[in-house]
Amino acid sequence: MPTHITCPKCRTVLKAKQSPPPDKVLQCLRCSHQFTLRDSAITAAPPAPRPAPAPSSAARWGLVGALSILALGLVIGILWYHQPAPAQKNEPLSSAAPSARNDALPPPKEAKAAPAPVDADAEQRKQQFVQHMINAGIAQQLKHWDEAEVSYVAAARLFPKDADVQKKLDEVHTAQVAAAKAKEDGEKAKTEAAALVAQGKEALSRKQPVAALELCKLALQKSPADTDAAELLASAQQMIQADEARKNKLEKFDEHILTGKTALKDGEVFTAMNEFRAASKLLPEDPLPGELLKDAEQQLGKFKDKDARKKEVDRLLGRAKDLVRRNSLADALETYKQALKLDPDNADARRGVADTQLALNGANGQVKQVIANAADQIRAGQIQQALSTYQNGLQLYPGNNQLQNLLTIGQIIQANAAVYYDALNNGFASLRVQRFADAVTYFSAALSIVANDPIALDGLAKAQIGLRDQNMVKGRYDAFINIALTQLRVGHYTEAAKEFMQAQSLLKPPLQPDPQVQSLIRYATAMGQGMALLQSRQWNPAITAFRAALQELPGDGAAQTGIQRAQQGLLRKI
Repeated sequence: MPTHITCPKCRTVLKAKQSPPPDKVLQCLRCSHQFTLRDSAITAAPPAPRPAPAPSSAARWGLVGALSILALGLVIGILWYHQPAPAQKNEPLSSAAPSARNDALPPPKEAKAAPAPVDADAEQRKQQFVQHMINAGIAQQLKHWDEAEVSYVAAARLFPKDADVQKKLDEVHTAQVAAAKAKEDGEKAKTEAAALVAQGKEALSRKQPVAALELCKLALQKSPADTDAAELLASAQQMIQADEARKNKLEKFDEHILTGKTALKDGEVFTAMNEFRAASKLLPEDPLPGELLKDAEQQLGKFKDKDARKKEVDRLLGRAKDLVRRNSLADALETYKQALKLDPDNADARRGVADTQLALNGANGQVKQVIANAADQIRAGQIQQALSTYQNGLQLYPGNNQLQNLLTIGQIIQANAAVYYDALNNGFASLRVQRFADAVTYFSAALSIVANDPIALDGLAKAQIGLRDQNMVKGRYDAFINIALTQLRVGHYTEAAKEFMQAQSLLKPPLQPDPQVQSLIRYATAMGQGMALLQSRQWNPAITAFRAALQELPGDGAAQTGIQRAQQGLLRKI
């Protein structure tokens, strides 16, 4: 039976299906007051309602007014309801955050997409594209434009819409035009140089070395690396030097013959014989010295007499001592030897030979020092000081042929100082940077000004040796580079790096390594490291290595593929 409970505060009657325990706390639904049964009254039925009082007349008129207002409101509502509804605006979807309950729920799991079927043909075309791009990039780096064009065209056939391929092709075509122009100019210069060399050879065959020398200089100006021109120039210079030497020999030959005849006329038979022998050494093919020697030997018969022999020995010893006082040690030594031939037991002659030979040995060392000092002064541009050094040496050792010749060369240098030093300085500068073909040209120019100049001759010899060795090194260098490129094209990166480094090791200072080859060394090294790291599943280091390779060859397909493989490995690991 239902139980009715009265709220002690607002006197609202509450209904319950059964009577609750006395201590249970209840709450009023109207005023929310909490209480227990001890504070309230329980009745089995709801209390009877109070009888309503009879309305008064004023109340009746108020009721009529209220009903009238209610009816009027009902009519207005009906009229409003039948009006057409205004068009609703399209409200944007709410972007409010989900409810707290929804936030608590885990996000629904996305269904895994089914793996796309592998297109074997497309994958093969992609691999071919990557390989063509690798080959093209390497060829472009080395300025092998035709090879680069072939590889880029092959790549473009596989993916015609690839923008990078078209851009690279444009770059290669521009470079090809420039290279073709440079090649055309180079071939023209080589052709002109070859024609000049041919003319030079013809001039040399006609014993016209000076003309041949000038033609070779023009050829080297057009093609500085032309070895034929450099070799012919050296040959022409040698012929000029030989002609100059022969001219000097003829002058000395005539001088010896004249001196010998004078000595023979004055009865100085041994002096005459020495002069004739000296002339014969200069021109062995000339019969004149031999005939004069026979005349001199016939006059030796007059010295068979003991008194005449002694008189001649004394004269020779006196002349030898005079030559020693004048420091003409070589002539003095020869005179003492002549005295010994007439009187082998003469003690003064024996002692004179020994002392003079010893002095001559020391003098030769001193002469060499004089020559070295003068050469240093010439190299330093102190030509006047060098001339003074030679003249002082001749005062100490009069008649020294070597010093006299060098003094003459120094005087020629002084007369042509500006042109000579320009050629000499350029020659030594070219030697320092190992531009040997240029050095040959400059030293030959110096020799054309001063024939037999020992400084220019020494520089020319060094330049010719350097040019020969440089050509040999170039052949070995090119061989290593070609092997390295082959290894690079087939993906043997570590081996390629080794071959490149072998080529670089051939270049000795002051030659500078090729920056393009250095870049390929870094590329091949990074790629080799990246491939090894891929094999050992070290994904992050592999990505770093491949990115280093891309810095050397931007857009390289092999390096990009390596990065993709390493990234896929990282995803599988996760």
